[in-house]
Amino acid sequence: MSRPALPFFTAYDPIGTSEGTLDPMGLYQIADQLAVRLVPAVRERMQRIRFLTTMAVGTRVIEDIAGVATRPDSAPFLAWEWLVVEAFVRASESQPMAQGVAGVQVVRRAIEKFGHVDATTYLKTPRVFGFHGIYKRLAVHLGITDVHLELREQGAALVDAWMDDFPDGGRAGAARLIERCAIAVRRGLEKRPPRTAAPFGTEEWEAVAGALNPDRVGRREKRLLRDLLLQQGDAAVGALAPIWHCLEDVPDEAPDAEVLQELAARHPEYASLVGAIDAFERFARGLQDAFDCMRNAAGEAGMLELPLLASVPEFTELTAALPSLYADAERAFASDGAAQGTAFAARFAPFGSSMAPEALANEVLAHHVRIQRDKSAGGKRPWFDAVDDARRYWRASYRLPAWSPNPGTFVHEYRCAPIRRFRKDLT
Repeated sequence: MSRPALPFFTAYDPIGTSEGTLDPMGLYQIADQLAVRLVPAVRERMQRIRFLTTMAVGTRVIEDIAGVATRPDSAPFLAWEWLVVEAFVRASESQPMAQGVAGVQVVRRAIEKFGHVDATTYLKTPRVFGFHGIYKRLAVHLGITDVHLELREQGAALVDAWMDDFPDGGRAGAARLIERCAIAVRRGLEKRPPRTAAPFGTEEWEAVAGALNPDRVGRREKRLLRDLLLQQGDAAVGALAPIWHCLEDVPDEAPDAEVLQELAARHPEYASLVGAIDAFERFARGLQDAFDCMRNAAGEAGMLELPLLASVPEFTELTAALPSLYADAERAFASDGAAQGTAFAARFAPFGSSMAPEALANEVLAHHVRIQRDKSAGGKRPWFDAVDDARRYWRASYRLPAWSPNPGTFVHEYRCAPIRRFRKDLT
């Protein structure tokens, strides 16, 4: 029978420490590196391929006003981004809001409270989480922009396709919209501090939102974007094109594991990389499940007694399985020649050894503490507090009242979701 959870003392936490809520086992970095090898330049946060067009059009909007802004948090391309997302928000009352637009909620709040958008009311790190930040790598890879967001050859072709498809007046109508947007961006950048200040009425906001709506990609624009994504040779986006074609023959809800197995079967050149991904994910699932099993065993009171884990069947099964899962991943990395094998061994080697359930629990918890400590210069707090050698108190936010093992499923995603979304937008 468990001892009462309260009262008790826990280890001292210095004032000012915070909790890192993501990646508690430190598994993501290796998974992300494997995904980058598979499909470089595509990231999981990518939702709608038309933002490549929006970026290209934006270079035309700001080409004559690049020197107006004096603040690094209000560069012309960011002022263009504010304007675009504000247009989506303001037009949403009369036309459906497109899904997958970054920053919509913060812009809606800013408009409701202040009537405009600026650097302090937009995303905290727009160069990472705004649409320019999210899609920049792909835009550069495809030759749409350079690393400084200057228009390149394929970007110019993309703007031409967008203008040719423009539904309201063709190229002349598109040119007028670009000119109106340039005036609006310049006017906003001249404010102190810079902010959106477009002299637009409802009709003009709707025109901007409609012209760039991710749900309304034009025929010529679709063809060009599809050709860029599916090109072969040195310009290929890794395994994007093969995965694209695999997605034609698997169910829409198929998990990444199933899609990658199909990829390996059709394209043997990716078999060793897929094998490394699969083996790593099996280990990752085992380690994550062990951690989550402890969060569940802490119960509603949050108190986990480590010796009692020896009587939890799910935890004892994971204890027995982890060493072989580690060995399988180590062999797969060696077979693939992946540089990630070195990082894997350095970070997870203790889990390659057989140990008793309580010893494994202590190792998992110590590993979590190390991962949290290394997340920033000041470190992050672990999700639990040590009461004594045998007890750990899990804070309420990190308990798992409902949990079951998930063998055979991936912990991480490997770019199949954004590719599936691109296909939907371009077919």
